[in-house]
Amino acid sequence: MFEDSAYCVIRRANVRIAWTPLALHDAQEVLPDSPVPICLDFGEACRMGRCPTFQLPRGVMASWVARAGLGHGRLPERRDRCPLCGDAAELQEIDAGTRYCPRCGGISATADARGGREGATGPA
Repeated sequence: MFEDSAYCVIRRANVRIAWTPLALHDAQEVLPDSPVPICLDFGEACRMGRCPTFQLPRGVMASWVARAGLGHGRLPERRDRCPLCGDAAELQEIDAGTRYCPRCGGISATADARGGREGATGPA
């Protein structure tokens, strides 16, 4: 990863950005294989639906932050059992109804008001 900065209109200041050359996707998500921006200042202020700096859905930036190993302290965490690997871990909330397991690297859907189901990310 290499660091850079970009202006964020939400924070009204420059934010630190890391660019990663790693593919941060699995068979269930289609994310670019080229370098992706990871906002090192991602956190509570990032509650809009889209990142205004990179025009990405908030959930995409959150998943990139989590998969880069930078979610601790930036994403809400809750100790629970991962529905994918079964390990107890500090699961990181990517978006409402979606969490990331830092132990197995999986992204899973949580039980929510719409479907009341829990399982791997996929069509509802």
